Amino acid sequence: MNKIAIFDLDGTFVNANSTYDFIKFVFKQKKRIDILFYFFFLELCQKAGILALLKIDIREKFINKLKGFKREEIQNLAENFVDSYLIKCINQDILNKFNELKNQKFLTILLSSTIDIVGKIFAKKMNFNGDYESILAFDNNNDICLGYLKKDLLGKKEVILNEIEKSFGAIDLKNSYCFSDNFEDINLLKKIGNSFGVINKQENKNKWLKQNIQTIYIAPAFGGNIKTLYLPFFYYKYSRLNFISPYFYFFFDYLLLPLLILFWIQNSLFLKNILLFFVSFIGYISIYEIGYLLNDCVSVKKETNPTLRADAKINSKLKELIIIRITFFILIIILLLNFINIKNVLIYLFGILLVSFIFGIHNFSKIFKIRYITFPLLRFSHFIIPLLIFDINFLIIFFVYFLFYFLYDEISYLNRNNIYWDNKIFFLKFISIVFFTILFYCLMELSKCPFILKNVEILIILRNVGIYLICVNLPVVFKKLIIKFSKN
Repeated sequence: MNKIAIFDLDGTFVNANSTYDFIKFVFKQKKRIDILFYFFFLELCQKAGILALLKIDIREKFINKLKGFKREEIQNLAENFVDSYLIKCINQDILNKFNELKNQKFLTILLSSTIDIVGKIFAKKMNFNGDYESILAFDNNNDICLGYLKKDLLGKKEVILNEIEKSFGAIDLKNSYCFSDNFEDINLLKKIGNSFGVINKQENKNKWLKQNIQTIYIAPAFGGNIKTLYLPFFYYKYSRLNFISPYFYFFFDYLLLPLLILFWIQNSLFLKNILLFFVSFIGYISIYEIGYLLNDCVSVKKETNPTLRADAKINSKLKELIIIRITFFILIIILLLNFINIKNVLIYLFGILLVSFIFGIHNFSKIFKIRYITFPLLRFSHFIIPLLIFDINFLIIFFVYFLFYFLYDEISYLNRNNIYWDNKIFFLKFISIVFFTILFYCLMELSKCPFILKNVEILIILRNVGIYLICVNLPVVFKKLIIKFSKN
C-alpha cells in the first residue's frame, strides 16, 4: 500500500493566499487601478463583517473578474506569478518536511482549493507526485474564462482521497501524513493517521487540539525584499501587522493618541512638534524592534510551542538588522540635540534604555509569569516614550494607559498565551472606556471638589481620550455583532 503526504497550499506550503494574490497580480500587470481599488474595498468590507452580513462570497467576486480572459493568457500570467512571487513565499519548515517525506518514498500530493492553473504550475515546479485543485471554468469552444469555478474543493477535500486511490493505488491512510492550516479541512485530517494543523500563532492551537489533531508551528516566510527590513518599523509591520491596512491600524493604535494628548496639553499642534514627535518615534521604534528581533530569533528557541515569526533569511541577517537600528537611533539623538534641550533628550534616552532593559527581562526571563508585568509596561512605553522630548504632565499619560488600556492588554496577553480564554474580550475594552468616560465627565461637570478643580486638565484629557476610544472601537464592536448575527 502507498503512503502519501498531503499538503495544503495557502497558509501551509506558502505564506500567501494564492487565489487572491494571483488575481491581484493579474490586474497589477494590466494596470487596472479601478479593479485593484474594488478588491481593496471588498477586503475592507470583509474585515468589517459587512460581506458576512450580506452573505457575499469574496472569493467568488475575485474569481469573477477573470471572466473574458483567454486560457493561454491566464496560464502565462500564472507562470510569471509563481516564479516572481509564490515561490518566494514558501514556508521553510513545511518545505523541509516535504523533502524529508519525499526522501522516505512517500507520494507527495498537493491538495488545495486554489484555482488549478496556479496550483498545477506550483506543483510541477516543486516536483509533487500529484496535485488536485479547484477547477476554473472555461468555454470549451473558445477557451475563454467564464469567471467561476467548475469544481470547488473548499471544505470538500476528503472526497479527493478516492481519486488519489484511483490514480496511485491503495493508500495506507494510518501511516500517511497530512498538513493544512484550514480548519475546514478537518474531515480530511481526521482520515489521515499523522495529521497536523499548521499554525503560526499560539492562540490558534486550541481549536485543533479540541479535535484531537496535533499541531505544527511554522515560521512565515518573508516574501519581500530583505533590504526593506533594514528600515525602522518595517520588521514590526512584517512580523506583527500581517493584515489589511496595517498602516491605518498602526497610526490609530500607536500614533494618533499620543499626538492628540500632545494637542490637548499644548492647545495647539505646530508642524515643528509633529515632525519632532515622528523623529522621536522613529528613534524609539528602532530600539524597540531590536527587542522583537531578539525575541523572534533568539529567545524563541528556548520556548515550548512558541509563536514563530522570523524565517531563516531574517535569522541570517540578525546582526546587520540590529546594527542598522542602533545607527538609526544614534542619528536620531544627534538630530534631536539640535532642536530639543539636552535635559529632555537625556530623559528620552533614559526612557529608551529603561524600555530596552524591560524588554530584555521579557525576552530572556525563565519565569514566564514575569511577563504579566513586563508586557503592560512595554505597551505603556508606546504612548509615553515618544512624548518624553516635550515638557508635558506625564501623569496624564499614566492615567490614560492604566485606566483605558491596562486591563484589556493584560487579558489580551493571557488570551494570546492560552492562559485565559474569552472570545468576548473586545467588549471589556469598550465597556471600560464607556464607564470611565462617563465617570470622569460626571466628576468634572458636577463636582466642586478642590482636587478635581486643581487637576481639571487631567480630567478633561481623560474624558477626551475616552470619547476618542469609543469612536475608534465602535466599528470593531459592530463588526463582531454583525458576524455573530449573520451566523445565526
